[in-house]
Amino acid sequence: MQSGLPFTVGQQQGLLSTGTGNRPNRIASGNLSNPTPDHWFNLAAFQPTTDNTGTYGNSGRDILRAPGILQSDLSIVKNTRFKERFEHQIKIEMFNTLNHAQFAAPGATIGTATAE
Repeated sequence: MQSGLPFTVGQQQGLLSTGTGNRPNRIASGNLSNPTPDHWFNLAAFQPTTDNTGTYGNSGRDILRAPGILQSDLSIVKNTRFKERFEHQIKIEMFNTLNHAQFAAPGATIGTATAE
């Protein structure tokens, strides 16, 4: 089991003359009480900056978390020895035994179609 990795919300419009991405203004927490894969964080909590000539938004770095991981694997092994020379092994392995979906990090660029 692993909690989700942090991610940063950005915006589509970049800063001029710096070559870096821009962060929007954060006007609410951005967390949802019941996130789904289609809507992971509150898009209305972030507002793109209006002046992109050297103005950075107030949204911090790595402020939200992506979906966590729950991976369960199962292995059953039986070793059998015959006449002290021959060894035989029967092995059954199952990966993702509980069939739990593993989702990637959401699109985090405000102003694009992939933002969730």
